Amino acid sequence: MSISFRLIAKSSDDLANLKTYNASASVDVYRNFLDWLFATFDVSEADFRKSLLSLLRLSRGTKVLITSVGLGDDLPIVRRMVGPDGEVHAQDI
Repeated sequence: MSISFRLIAKSSDDLANLKTYNASASVDVYRNFLDWLFATFDVSEADFRKSLLSLLRLSRGTKVLITSVGLGDDLPIVRRMVGPDGEVHAQDI
């Protein structure tokens, strides 16, 4: 199973935003926040994500749109849930 990403930039501002968002420092800051959040509530991030996503009751072959995707940590889980015949579309503004 493979996951591919397509980034769409239509203007120089879009390109600048993508460059900032994809900077390793941005990822480190967001990852640090997530680590703090899950540690604060004493819950496993992986277990929390799986539990929350299971509430969606996705089935094989489902088409899914995920908005506010952040670092994309949910994408592999959702992709496994919908299987090879499903589709996962993700967007973060």
